[in-house]
Amino acid sequence: MMKSFLLTFFFFYLHSIPALSSAGYDSRTTSSNARDYIRTSCSATLYPDLCYASLSGYAKAIQQDPARLARTAIGVSLSRARHMAAFVSNLSREADYGADPRASSALHDCFSNMGGAVDEIRGSLNQMRKLVAPGSESFRCGRLPDEGGGVREGGEREEVYEQCVGAG
Repeated sequence: MMKSFLLTFFFFYLHSIPALSSAGYDSRTTSSNARDYIRTSCSATLYPDLCYASLSGYAKAIQQDPARLARTAIGVSLSRARHMAAFVSNLSREADYGADPRASSALHDCFSNMGGAVDEIRGSLNQMRKLVAPGSESFRCGRLPDEGGGVREGGEREEVYEQCVGAG
């Protein structure tokens, strides 16, 4: 649960980092520049390797835009928190059948906390959807492609995209 809160804090911190300027618009250098931008932005976090591993797959969607980076990071956090909440929910249901009552109670508390974290992250994403600088559409959601150019059905990228546009 602490990681969820740290990641949420991290995403708001990233919003304050200025975008790096781009030299040209060659798609190869753009992708490389976007990955460099993500790596540089992630280096300012508590877990730079985890940050980069989580976000580098979205380099084409993020480009060098801090708003897209923040929005995508929140979407990835939400996706992973939802999966973790489902996992803990399954564990707590299994613990109800014959496990130590203290362990069962602890798992139920953990699930409750995870649910709260999911709600908070979802709220953050909803707030990001509402933020639009005057004359800019920087915070508006766009397609988050995988490296093949599409959104994989049933995958995390599809879930992040759906959260971003409010379909999930």
